[in-house]
Amino acid sequence: MTSPTLLCIGAQKSGTTWLYRALEQQAGVGPNIWVPPVKELHFWDEKVHHRVGWSTHLHQDEPVSLRWKRQLRQERQRRHRRDSRGHIDGPSELARKQWCGSYFFTTPTVEWYQGLFEGHQHSIDVTPDYAVIPAEGIDRVVQAMPEIKVIYLLRHPVEREWSAAQMAVRGAGRSEEIALRMNRRHAHYYRNIVRWQRRLLDGHLYVGFFEDIALRPAQLLQSILDFAGCPTHDRNSLQLPAGKPNAGNVESIPARFASGIARDLVEDSEQLAKLLGGPANTWLQSVRGLAQLDPGSDDLVYPFPMGRDIQQQESVSSVIL
Repeated sequence: MTSPTLLCIGAQKSGTTWLYRALEQQAGVGPNIWVPPVKELHFWDEKVHHRVGWSTHLHQDEPVSLRWKRQLRQERQRRHRRDSRGHIDGPSELARKQWCGSYFFTTPTVEWYQGLFEGHQHSIDVTPDYAVIPAEGIDRVVQAMPEIKVIYLLRHPVEREWSAAQMAVRGAGRSEEIALRMNRRHAHYYRNIVRWQRRLLDGHLYVGFFEDIALRPAQLLQSILDFAGCPTHDRNSLQLPAGKPNAGNVESIPARFASGIARDLVEDSEQLAKLLGGPANTWLQSVRGLAQLDPGSDDLVYPFPMGRDIQQQESVSSVIL
C-alpha cells in the first residue's frame, strides 16, 4: 500500500513528538502501524512547492534546504553513534538506509511521497505545520489521498503560544515578541479545524487534547489506534515514551504576554468551545480571564493548572468530526 493512511497535522508544541515516539515504540508489540524514520516530512507545506534535488539543497539556504540539511545531519549522527557501538545491521536497519536514500536523494513528487509509505497497512506522517496550510493546499492533499484520516492534537492556546515562542528563542535566537507574532496562526485552532473538516470525509478528523497526554496517555494512544483502524488486543502491551511531553525549564509567563495573546484568541476560543466542549470549555474561561489581566501584574505560573473536572474524568476528551 502506498500513501500514509494518517496525517498528524499539529498543533505545534501540543504533543506531536510524543505521538510520533509512542507510535514508533509500538513496532513489534502489536499494532501494525509504521512511522517514517524522519519526523516532519514537510511534503504538503514545503516540498510540494519546492521540487528540487539534493545537489540544489547543498548550495541553498532557503528554509526547505536548511531543514533538509538538518535532517540529513541528524540521521548521519544517529548512524555514526550506531557504528561506533559496533551494531550489526539487520533487516530493519537496512530498510531504514534504503528509505533514507530515497528520502534525501530523490527529487520530491507526489508519487515519491506516496512511495515513502509503500508496504505498510497503516502509516502516519507527523508534520505539525500541515495544520495551517491554506484551503487549496488541503484540496491537494485530499485529491491525492481521498480517504486520509487526520489527527489534530490541541493544547491550551496561550500556553501553546508561549511554548512555541520559547522554542523559537532558543533555536533561532529571535526575541519573544517576534516569535509570538510568527506563531499566532497555529493557535487559531477553530479556523484550522474548519478548513480541514470541510474537505475530509465525515468521521476522518480526530481532535485530541494535551491534557490526556499528561493524565491518560495509554487511553489516548489506544483511542488513536482505534481511530486509525488498528486496535490492540492487549492494552497492557502498549509502549509509552518516558518523560513529560514538551518538558522544558520555563516556569512562568509574563502577564503582558499572556494577556496580549489571550485578547487575540477570545473569539477563536469561543467557537472552539462550542464545537468541542471538554477542555476547550476550560480554556475559554482561562482565555477570557487572561484577556482582562493587567499587563503589569506578576508573572503567571507556567504551565497553567488543569481544571479539577478534567483531572477527575475517567475517559479521554477526544472528539471525532
